Amino acid sequence: MAVINRTNGELTTADLKEDLDRLREDLRLLRADLKNMGVDAAGVARSRARALHDDFDEGVQAAAQKGRDAMEGVAEQVEQHPVATLITTFATGLIAGLLIPRHR
Repeated sequence: MAVINRTNGELTTADLKEDLDRLREDLRLLRADLKNMGVDAAGVARSRARALHDDFDEGVQAAAQKGRDAMEGVAEQVEQHPVATLITTFATGLIAGLLIPRHR
């Protein structure tokens, strides 16, 4: 920082040039820091996006497996109790048909 000349209270051109050079250097360092912060933030965002994507994939795979397991369970029930399944399906359809209003 420039120091005011005590004899006449004015700044010299050299003092102003020195201050300006320091200011330029500070701005250069600030730009570099901001650039590095941007790169770091982008890396963090990319990592979090990958983690979220992986978590989502795991959830989808788990849900698909549960669906397959449920379908196997239903198929097994139908094979073991075909008459009961037919009666249950018929009764469910009949009740649903009675509950759903008909528009004419």
